[in-house]
Amino acid sequence: MCNIVVLQSSLLIIKKFVLAKLIIFAAVTALFGVIFLFPANLPKAVAVELVGQSLVLENFETYANGVFPDKWRMAKSDARKIYKIETESGNRFLRARAEKQGIQIGLEHRFEPKQQQHLSWRWRAREFPTGADERLSDKHDTVAQVYVIFDNQILPRIIKYMWSGVVPEGSRFVHPLYSRARVVIVRTGMSDLNKWFQEKVNFYDDYKKFFDIEPGRVQGIALMSSSDSTRSVAAADYDDFVLLP
Repeated sequence: MCNIVVLQSSLLIIKKFVLAKLIIFAAVTALFGVIFLFPANLPKAVAVELVGQSLVLENFETYANGVFPDKWRMAKSDARKIYKIETESGNRFLRARAEKQGIQIGLEHRFEPKQQQHLSWRWRAREFPTGADERLSDKHDTVAQVYVIFDNQILPRIIKYMWSGVVPEGSRFVHPLYSRARVVIVRTGMSDLNKWFQEKVNFYDDYKKFFDIEPGRVQGIALMSSSDSTRSVAAADYDDFVLLP
């Protein structure tokens, strides 16, 4: 009888632990959606192309015009209305237009960050969300942002690289909605609309500076143009995601 009671108590503790984990997972997923939708039992979401010592994660050249890029995962089907392939001067890229929405899309690629420490990409701002300020939880919208997701898929650490309309370039701070995320403002200003810019970040060094430890495996990248907090519009274009040593 004693053994049965002990067993029942142990099972109850396990159930409570699992339930707590599920609640945490649900809450975090509600905040960041697709970036955690990388189940280990699914096939790789992206086939990378080796160029010298670089890895081309995505250049959007294999998709037809007007479609959602199917290598990318989404938390909500409305992402198909926000993110679509466009062509300009023979080049394909991803166009984002979010009206009172904030939905992330993610691309899985797991690797050791010591081997590929840099990420480069191109982006172009087209319309900034009105009144946004990435430092404030109630105004946390961004015309364009690129994430790198680290460590695990339950409570990952994240670095979000943002183009802000108002926050000074070079600003670095804790994400106002998720304490395990850090923000780097890599570009600031609304005057350079409709111009392409190339960015290059060292996410390996940034992780060590932010968290004071070696990073675990990178789980993938994600991007988002958001306007749900400000009930306005955010529009931007993205292209040429490349990993570099």
